[in-house]
Amino acid sequence: MSQGLPVSRVVKTTITMAPRAASARNFGALLILGDSAVIDPHERLRRYAAIDDVAADFGLNAPEYQAAALYFQQSPRPVDVFIGRWVNQGASASVQGGVLIEEQRVISRFNAVSDGAMLITVNGKTVKISNVDLSAETNLNGIGIYTSGRRLKSNSR
Repeated sequence: MSQGLPVSRVVKTTITMAPRAASARNFGALLILGDSAVIDPHERLRRYAAIDDVAADFGLNAPEYQAAALYFQQSPRPVDVFIGRWVNQGASASVQGGVLIEEQRVISRFNAVSDGAMLITVNGKTVKISNVDLSAETNLNGIGIYTSGRRLKSNSR
């Protein structure tokens, strides 16, 4: 019975077995869950690196801010905190747009819309969104408010 060529002449291999350490920091990062409507049910979770960012989103009186303030008071100071939305009851649906490429992030393109409209179908019911006026918006955050339906007037069809 012929043995043939030994594999070591074709391929050299070395097997090293060692335990892997945690590859990323934040193994012990804090997750604060709250029911404030700041974070929508679709997003569910945000990362904050500074208490000022939490204050800007939640205000100074929200339970999420108060928990984050205690967390950031530690020494050494934590790198970041995650705040999540606990949706414990039915929540309204929302429309989520796509990510804009660089050429689409020009505010003047949106400012050209002064009397826009669109049709949205949800559960078989068509809703007409009308009177969309983006002409006075100065940044894309203002445009985003329209996509969430907070400034739109809708008429069921």
